[in-house]
Amino acid sequence: MPTAAEVTTARAEILEACHESYRDSPAAWIGWEQADVEEFEAFQEATKALTAEGLIKTLFDDEHTAIEAQLTEAGLKHVSADGR
Repeated sequence: MPTAAEVTTARAEILEACHESYRDSPAAWIGWEQADVEEFEAFQEATKALTAEGLIKTLFDDEHTAIEAQLTEAGLKHVSADGR
């Protein structure tokens, strides 16, 4: 189980990556695979929380070994206000 600090770090990384992707294209999705992320469980927890807060949209594969996320308008406002 990831620590609160790991989830907080993952949350910031997810929001930053989604924001960068949004700047390239508002309709863009960004993804992470379990093999590429050291603390994947923290990413999963952070992604679920961010989705529940309405800051991102999320898709998981059937095995929950890959995540795709897209910044929402609420997420853009949150990040633009330097929110984490």
